[in-house]
Amino acid sequence: MKKKPIFLITILLISTFSLGFLSVAIASKEPLPDYEPIEVGPELRSKDLPIKGGVPESRLKTSASEVGDIKTWMTLDDNMGYYVFTPYMLRAASDNCEVWVQLDLSFPEGDPRETPIVTDEQCEYLLGEFDNNIYEADVNYFGEPNYHDGSYSLLEAWGYVPPGYYSDPEGSNVILVSNIIDESYYDPEYPGYIAGFYSPSFEGFFDRNIISIDAYDWEDRVGPDGDRPYLYDSTIGHEYQHLIHDDYLPSDETYMNEACSLFAEPLCGYGIDPGQIEWFLATPDNSLTLWGDQGGINILADYGAACLWALYLTSHYGFNFMADYLHGGLVGIEGINALLPPGVDFYDVYDDWRIANLLRTDEVGDGKYNYDIFDFDISELSPIEMFTVEGKDIPWTSAVDEFGETYTIPYGEIVDGSPTGIFELAPFGTDYIYFEDLRGNHLLHIDGDDTLEYGWSWDEENQGWYSGTGDLFDAILVSEPYMVDSEDVLTINTFYDFEEDWDFGFVQVSTDSGNNWISLENEYTTSLHDPQAHPLIIENLPGLTGTSGDFITLNFDLSSYAGEEVLIRFRYLTDWYTHNYGWFISSANIDGYELELSDVDDLNANFMVTIVEKYENPGGVINFNIHQMSLDDLDEYGSEFIHTQKWEDIIALVSLKNIKSSGDYKFAVTRMNPKHIE
Repeated sequence: MKKKPIFLITILLISTFSLGFLSVAIASKEPLPDYEPIEVGPELRSKDLPIKGGVPESRLKTSASEVGDIKTWMTLDDNMGYYVFTPYMLRAASDNCEVWVQLDLSFPEGDPRETPIVTDEQCEYLLGEFDNNIYEADVNYFGEPNYHDGSYSLLEAWGYVPPGYYSDPEGSNVILVSNIIDESYYDPEYPGYIAGFYSPSFEGFFDRNIISIDAYDWEDRVGPDGDRPYLYDSTIGHEYQHLIHDDYLPSDETYMNEACSLFAEPLCGYGIDPGQIEWFLATPDNSLTLWGDQGGINILADYGAACLWALYLTSHYGFNFMADYLHGGLVGIEGINALLPPGVDFYDVYDDWRIANLLRTDEVGDGKYNYDIFDFDISELSPIEMFTVEGKDIPWTSAVDEFGETYTIPYGEIVDGSPTGIFELAPFGTDYIYFEDLRGNHLLHIDGDDTLEYGWSWDEENQGWYSGTGDLFDAILVSEPYMVDSEDVLTINTFYDFEEDWDFGFVQVSTDSGNNWISLENEYTTSLHDPQAHPLIIENLPGLTGTSGDFITLNFDLSSYAGEEVLIRFRYLTDWYTHNYGWFISSANIDGYELELSDVDDLNANFMVTIVEKYENPGGVINFNIHQMSLDDLDEYGSEFIHTQKWEDIIALVSLKNIKSSGDYKFAVTRMNPKHIE
């Protein structure tokens, strides 16, 4: 949604947001002063957070657990970024599952909220739901998780607990219930809270199949009754799928990982949350594939897109598509393509999906422009956000200039939505443009960016090269060729701020015109890294990590390359989640000779434009004409003759098919005499 929306979403004022890991309180007796969604799942699945504290001696009972026993497990302190030990009581148990509830569920001293209440009856209910419904549904569809019985607990190996402390001969699953320490834990008016999570770290710490859920407001969020029925039920189904997913495809791309877990919620019988879908329908320029591209403020749109994507794939390519994907061994687009019929690829499905989100009909396309699963009816939700463009002759107009910044859906007292800071079209995001005044014959022109900026760029104001930053970022800056003398030293003046031990900057040299690269070393570089760092980062070590604190001068000895012509490269690599400022280089010289540097990362743009013409005749019969605009591969320009004496509605769908970077495009409309059209 950009600038002023053309429709106001009201369903969110009364609906429930259940993302498995996240619930956002929209309907409140007191209007919330601000809104900030919480995003935690992808981070916990990609990072090892540190451990805070230890286990009290009084909690080190090693016998088999019985209901009423107290044992020390952990909860998440998302505010501080670590896991913390805390005692729990076993409140319900079966051969397949144990439900442990944190002893102290209170909020900080002085907080006006009452301590959450979790009853034995509620614990028994969720235990029964897990044993008789959730476990069977998730496992029968997605597969058996790996077996864990506590025998190989890392906490035991590291000396935190005595041998056998977390052992269970049945290898039963564990559900931890705690007051998860997040933003809302400290701020009663903060609208979002972490409703649950799966952490691979917990699985390693305890050597148990384990998930966590929050203790807040179980009266309204557990079971079929209350204001938000089945919220925690569906959260368990969602997070347990993440647990299974991590065993089969741990390196999966976030959007498909989340799509599978969102599919698990209706698979377990808890329905489809309309709230998150509404967020996406209000901002369809949000990327399907690039997770979190519009920031935390609009992360619900990412979940809405992933949910619709899962429902579309299973509607049209088989109910078991998500399970087959999980077991296929390939990730993202490659994994999807492996399951599609001959002649169909990801781009075809994406094109049909974005049209389906607009048309929602079985009347055209043999049903491919609709959904057919779980009794889901997208027509009951708000129409997709469109930009209305007036005029019969429209001069060349930039989409960024015309449509402006993307705003979230309205929520609470934020009646115009919140700004995302995003202006350009995201990878695999779509702008829907309604041309309301086209009657007669016209040429519609679209001209997309030829290239997309990515990575390093020259900062004119600060006179230096800036790397840019992002998740899974790979930015490369390369020098001109240079013939090295025996005493040459590479000197750079630089500032950097990288996520320590996870993200790195590499100063590299090549002696074979860039076919192979070697990372240079000095007193600032290191090969130490987190054990779960990205493989590509590990492959390029040694490098710079952490922060320089201020601008510093770095020297690298080149004497071992004397007599050889070399290229110098500066490469900035990040992992899946969490990124800092990045890298700034104000100068790079060899013994006073200033190297000429160039960015090699800009991408050739690849746009997709679909024209939808819709006409309803006097008898109420709706006809459609749907066709692709042909774009030149070199300059991304195309035009289409539109005959609008017959068709009432003309809508252009503009998407960007690049994986990494966002871009802009221009459009124009020219009135035509059909006799003059070639």
